[in-house]
Amino acid sequence: MAIKQPPLAGVHVLVTRPAHQARMLCHLLEGQGAEVSCAPALQIVPLQSAVHIAAIEQAVASLDTCHIVIFVSVNAAELAIDCFLRSGVVLPDSLELLAVGKSSADFLQNNGIKADYPVTRMDSEGLLALPVLQAVAGKRVLIFRGQGGRELIADTLTRRGAIVDSCVLYERQIPQETAGILAKLRGEFDVLLVNSAESLQNLLSLVEVEQQKRYKQKHLVVPGPRVAEKARAQGFSNIITAENATDPAVCAALIEYVQGRGLKTLDNN
Repeated sequence: MAIKQPPLAGVHVLVTRPAHQARMLCHLLEGQGAEVSCAPALQIVPLQSAVHIAAIEQAVASLDTCHIVIFVSVNAAELAIDCFLRSGVVLPDSLELLAVGKSSADFLQNNGIKADYPVTRMDSEGLLALPVLQAVAGKRVLIFRGQGGRELIADTLTRRGAIVDSCVLYERQIPQETAGILAKLRGEFDVLLVNSAESLQNLLSLVEVEQQKRYKQKHLVVPGPRVAEKARAQGFSNIITAENATDPAVCAALIEYVQGRGLKTLDNN
């Protein structure tokens, strides 16, 4: 009797998440038979200048005047909680706490903070569709976030009449070691997994033009339609869109694709 192969046997996946956030996903993929390589396209660096620390402390001190607090990512949630602990702040019961996705909400829950999140679409658009964010005129909203990135949440809530402040906790950088990792791989993988359009752009910036062409022929797993659209504009065509950015959703999307189309579709290009 033939032994049944795991669903991702023979599939080499390149994971580009920040190193500290990639472990569980890599473990999950390996458990399904995949060969996994890691080349972080982003690293999260907390802002630590005196100016930034003063601004963060001021934002945290203003929590008791806020109506709604939004955490845009797990990184924002993690660093915000660090700030709460250092300052000894207790979140008022009256605060409406929101997270952009399940991973952020789960992290908060594990640290004793219950936050709602958009279940059907875990991104800025999904968050902005929540009933609690429709009638916000005159309400004070504090957004914990990173430097740069999309302004959609702040801009939309401002147009709806909210008084919006942002607490910028971190910046995103390209890890120095990633270029060397990619050079050693020489494009020898089947599937590229990215978490954001920024990650994809960073990755492409680290390889030569000819290698970029090869990357764009790979199968690309993205966490939602917005990143898929950005990837398509970059020249990718073999795009697998997961329901969201959670580890199970990403793994399930790849398994479904492989089982539906067969391993021949994942031959190296």
